[in-house]
Amino acid sequence: MTDRPVTPLLDTISVPADLRMLKASQLRQLA
Repeated sequence: MTDRPVTPLLDTISVPADLRMLKASQLRQLA
């Protein structure tokens, strides 16, 4: 079992191009 926090939005990002797929509200949440 890991002690990592749950980060579902961050987990969807693997390359910088993935950021372009996000909505503005999601970008604010990610920041």
